[in-house]
Amino acid sequence: MVTDRDLRIFEYLYTYLKLDFDQLSYLEKVSPANRKRLRQRLLTLSRAGCIHTFTGSLGKPPIFALLDKGIDIYLRSKIQDEDSSDFKPRRITRPRHKDAEKIRRHEIGISELAMIQAHAAAADPTGFFVCHRDIFQTASESAIRSLHKWPVPVEWQDEMNAFWLAPDFLAGTGFSNRPEGKNVRFFSYEIDCSSETQKPNTPLARGQSILRKLLTYEVTIEQDLLKEFLGIDYLTPLFVFETEKRRDNAVELAQEVLSSRRVKGQILFGLRPERPTASSVPDFAALPWINGHGKETRVRL
Repeated sequence: MVTDRDLRIFEYLYTYLKLDFDQLSYLEKVSPANRKRLRQRLLTLSRAGCIHTFTGSLGKPPIFALLDKGIDIYLRSKIQDEDSSDFKPRRITRPRHKDAEKIRRHEIGISELAMIQAHAAAADPTGFFVCHRDIFQTASESAIRSLHKWPVPVEWQDEMNAFWLAPDFLAGTGFSNRPEGKNVRFFSYEIDCSSETQKPNTPLARGQSILRKLLTYEVTIEQDLLKEFLGIDYLTPLFVFETEKRRDNAVELAQEVLSSRRVKGQILFGLRPERPTASSVPDFAALPWINGHGKETRVRL
């Protein structure tokens, strides 16, 4: 039997993609005395095929992700009509890393920032948060077929190349009291774990790089490609780094390779924020960023 707590757990994992046990405990407001009960329930849901568990390293909390069965149960619970027998949610589950420690640094970095953004939306009575999966549930068929990425034509040294843009996460913050069509601001996350090359000799080099991502975002923003794929008019890419050195190097690279002043002002570079806790959640609108012009700024909600 699926309980109300199960549905909340499914909602958290649907919204934030992957969460560790400490994050789920925080979201559920679990007291230290009840953590064992939550852990046992997560084990039951894992055995039932609703969630996947990454055990990780010794002494670190396990990480959880929602499987298709859990997605079905959660989305069916949101349908108001009595007959949901024909309901089939779009299959947009992101690929899973096999390396639990890569997940811990990268995917948990995503969920931490998304939780901060969602908290900012919830702080306003008219605010709401739009998560990655919900954006793709209403996306064009071509966007669904390509999962969470899309081809972008990028010119490099007088030759056209097709690069794939695959944001780590897409999210929106909206306010219901704003005019329709202008009530949601969308952000993409690019979480850096110091594993990608920042400036290879060419963006054609094998593997992703900060250089390739910057060039691809420039074309995407200048040609409004997200409006066709996802119905998004305005996107603010957020590049998040673990060290000031890598952040500053990325800002210098943006100043060097981006030709559009508008895009330079739109792409933001920052450091990984403090982890949300029961006693303190960073203010998303107050997080410090540096734009592609090298100027300090804040996000606009």
